[in-house]
Amino acid sequence: MGVFDPKRCCCFSMRTGILFLGVVSLIYAVVNLLLTPYLFDMKQMLDNITENWPDKYKEHKDNIVFTAVISNEVSNAFLLLVSCLLIHGIRKDRPSLLIPFMVWTVTFIILAFVGIVLLLFVVISVQPSTTVSELILALAFITCLQICNVIAINAYYKQVRYMNQYFHIGSSLGSNRLLK
Repeated sequence: MGVFDPKRCCCFSMRTGILFLGVVSLIYAVVNLLLTPYLFDMKQMLDNITENWPDKYKEHKDNIVFTAVISNEVSNAFLLLVSCLLIHGIRKDRPSLLIPFMVWTVTFIILAFVGIVLLLFVVISVQPSTTVSELILALAFITCLQICNVIAINAYYKQVRYMNQYFHIGSSLGSNRLLK
């Protein structure tokens, strides 16, 4: 085990902890898919955030809300798919089914860092806001949790892949010895 190969995840064994992460991600995706239509009611919150913005930015509020809702639907649908693959991969000890979730999580981490940088730009140059500052802190916290998730899932992936190779090679060698 290397530095980034933990032996436990979420105070459980690796398998149970990763399964717990998969179930939590699945529940999160389903709840968000069901609640996305209510995001159209974000106009009041958006009005509060953008009240001091220049008029040229205020014109695009409806497009911002529509784009946010559609991107949220698509990302949660994809999260639902990769969470199902993660859970199935854990249940059947198939490490290749863990890869889509890891790729999705790394993509989320990269996009979150870009979002943090853009939000910092908004806070510094456009309009200082406590709401945006709190959003930056929440996004940074979630990103740190996602980094821990990727490290744990990668460690489990290597563990299962090693065990599958070991038992697969061992069983074929054993059967060859019986034939001779």
